[in-house]
Amino acid sequence: MIPFRKFSHCQWKVNNHGKRIISEQQQELAERIISESDRLVDEIREKTQQNHGESNHRLEERITDIKFLKDELESYKAECCAEEEALKTYRMRVGKALAVFREKYLPICRKCLAIREQRVETDIVRDEVEKELQKELRVIEESLESLEKAHTDANEQIRRIRAAMYQVDKDLLLKATAQGIDEKCLEIKPTQLNLRVQQINPEKDAFNTTMESWQKITLDTIQKSSQEITKARSLRSFIDVLLRQVAEDIFSRTEATNVAFRKRIGEVKGTKERLEDVHRETLRQVNEIERNLGRLEHELVTKEGFIAACTMRLSERKKRPGTELCLDIPQETLLRELANLTLSCKQLEQMITDSKTTLRYLLNTQMQQEREINVKMNSLKVDEVDCMSLRQGLEFQSF
Repeated sequence: MIPFRKFSHCQWKVNNHGKRIISEQQQELAERIISESDRLVDEIREKTQQNHGESNHRLEERITDIKFLKDELESYKAECCAEEEALKTYRMRVGKALAVFREKYLPICRKCLAIREQRVETDIVRDEVEKELQKELRVIEESLESLEKAHTDANEQIRRIRAAMYQVDKDLLLKATAQGIDEKCLEIKPTQLNLRVQQINPEKDAFNTTMESWQKITLDTIQKSSQEITKARSLRSFIDVLLRQVAEDIFSRTEATNVAFRKRIGEVKGTKERLEDVHRETLRQVNEIERNLGRLEHELVTKEGFIAACTMRLSERKKRPGTELCLDIPQETLLRELANLTLSCKQLEQMITDSKTTLRYLLNTQMQQEREINVKMNSLKVDEVDCMSLRQGLEFQSF
């Protein structure tokens, strides 16, 4: 066994001094570590609080931004809903106008044109009434075309507004979801229980949009809604003007046609009355001619008695004997009487023939007048009874 070497007093002092220095150094290091730890803890705690506060602030800002955009979207959605309802009302007004024109104005106008084809003979004329009816038909057809286009435009604009509202609703749903998530995040406190660390890898996390594109999507949606609202308002203004213009055009056309009808009816009535006056005069002349014919025939019959008497006298005087059979004054008188009676009979017969011819002409004229009066009565029935009774349903109305 090797004996333990003993240290000297100097070595002992040096050793103790060294260990004390090392202890002091370690203590100083420990103090610095503690001091640095306290500083670091305070700094990290302050930074953590700042970061957490900033995160909360940013979340609140984000929620505020989302709420602002949601309010904007809700506002435009409300305007879109109001415009859709207004457009539906305007579409209904256009549909009502279309129904009235299709079911009332157009059939009545066409029926009037068809009924007036029932006029006969010389009354089948292209008069002012027919011209006005054709103009009225043209205006109705043009109005129908304009109204149908406006109805189609209203349907299309309603579809476009609904599409814009769909995008608004979609964005609102996304905003509401994002707001709910951020509000939930804001409610998460570091001191609450049941917290657990999640695995997050920022390098691998994918984002669908940037902040700029996120804002642009919503602004584009708002802009699209605003454009559709503006178009809808412009369309409603146009429909207002169109309906007013169509109503005024139809009113002026139907009124012009009615004026032409009344003028034509008055003209035909005047012609008919004049024809009736002429017809009454013709009837009077027929009666006069018939009476005159009867008187002439009676006169002719009367003259036949005188001729018979005259000829019998002459026949008896032929029986005079001898020299008594002479051309005396009575004989000359009888011969002159017979000649005058023969001439008178011929004149009466000629007058009877002329009277009969005149009576035949008058009767033929009377028939023509009666036929023409019937033509005018038919025209009056067509225009005044059939057409004007139909046109009473064409009352002015605004749509």
